[in-house]
Amino acid sequence: MAVVDCPICNQPVKPADINSHIDSDCTSFVNKDPSPPPQSQNVSSSSQPQKRTASSFFSTPAPKRAQTRDAHLTPVANRTLAPAAGKKRSFDEGPGAVTSGPGGGGTTVEREERIDKAATKQRHETADDDDDDDADNNKEDDGLGADGRRTAKRLKTLRAAPLAERMRPQTLDEVCGQELVGPRGVLRALIESRRVPSMILWGASGTGKTTIARCIAQVVGSRFVELNATSSGVAECKRLFHEAAGDLALTGRKTIVFCDEMHRFNKAQQDVFLKPVEAGTVTLVGATTENPSFRIAAALLSRCRTFTLQPLSADDVAAILRRARAAEGASPDGLVDDAMLDYLARFSDGDARTALNLLELALPR
Repeated sequence: MAVVDCPICNQPVKPADINSHIDSDCTSFVNKDPSPPPQSQNVSSSSQPQKRTASSFFSTPAPKRAQTRDAHLTPVANRTLAPAAGKKRSFDEGPGAVTSGPGGGGTTVEREERIDKAATKQRHETADDDDDDDADNNKEDDGLGADGRRTAKRLKTLRAAPLAERMRPQTLDEVCGQELVGPRGVLRALIESRRVPSMILWGASGTGKTTIARCIAQVVGSRFVELNATSSGVAECKRLFHEAAGDLALTGRKTIVFCDEMHRFNKAQQDVFLKPVEAGTVTLVGATTENPSFRIAAALLSRCRTFTLQPLSADDVAAILRRARAAEGASPDGLVDDAMLDYLARFSDGDARTALNLLELALPR
């Protein structure tokens, strides 16, 4: 009876048993005594080298086929990936080969579990370090209480700030040289009556525009938000207006939006203020050193009141410098005497910030 060669192991098998032979991993149904081929076939086969058939060339080798079948039957919990570091795999250990054991890399689930455990451990260590830092800070502030610790942190922040920032007035009574917020000032009367309109503060640098805006928010008890043209786009302004509308509806608290260097806002940024300012959702306080008639949109300018801040006189700047010298604990009989303060006041040309920066350089450390 005719036989055929198995495409996997090249053993002689009867055609009717070929499927069963392959299913048995090439171990059964092998024809041990095949009929001898004709003499002419033996002669031709002996005279020519044996060639592999196309089917046997593209078929999977028997060891690898058996290994892959065993790997598919193995439970997922026991399967591990072969180590790939520095070792070149053979053909039989192809991409489908799976090995198990302590040297394996583990399944994807196991690797993810190890990564999660490592990340959790690192988070715990970071939290412990933060707790240690907080504990050290609490040791330094023992006996102060919660309010005392907040005050201590605020003092540490103020020490790092420039002298001009540390000496910034906190109330309207501390503002020097501006009659608008003086005892009989028009702007002060509006602030004390809680009828603060949207306004544009026009004045030179160092005349108190930012200080007055912060004092307004402190007096009326409103939420105070500062914006600048470089970091506040239209989207952020709209988000702020949405938050202000929600805060006004829930708590009745108004929001004061302070726009420093208002003349640097482009037309799109200025136009987005029109509806919220007209509806009273926010109170706009804009500060500018340029003439608002030329640099502020006419539609926005018509919805705001313009207040002009005058440059500080030399006497007003000298009074600010004397107050700063006393706050820093410098002796009036030393290098920073009254004559030097008067000179700095005249040199600053009405700019209190410039005068305070010069005084900070002259004060002894």
